[in-house]
Amino acid sequence: MTREELYGIEFDWFALDKNNRIALISSAGYGDIPDTVMQNHKDYENLLKLFSTPHYGTIRVWDDYADYGLFVYNWKNYHGPYTKINEPRQEISEHLKKIILNIPNVTKLSIDFFQSSVIKNI
Repeated sequence: MTREELYGIEFDWFALDKNNRIALISSAGYGDIPDTVMQNHKDYENLLKLFSTPHYGTIRVWDDYADYGLFVYNWKNYHGPYTKINEPRQEISEHLKKIILNIPNVTKLSIDFFQSSVIKNI
């Protein structure tokens, strides 16, 4: 899949902060996506199928991901940046953390998700 094919299409991916906390990052069809994520897009697509999101299609879907122990950032249409819209409601399970960390070259950001309300540089 190429960036051009993803343009205008929602694509979700994961990143680690400097403390190895995990965030789901939603491109909203226009956000920057790291090259390593693009190279492994199938891994992200397959992983996202494991989540139960009863509020899919509504703004409350972000609560579903927070319930898994994830931070959630969403691209602010159309020019960004990624903005934090939710924080974990519990600790992430070791099983889920292991699955996410097994994605090749998971993006590591030099920020702290608890302290960062936006992500500007991907």
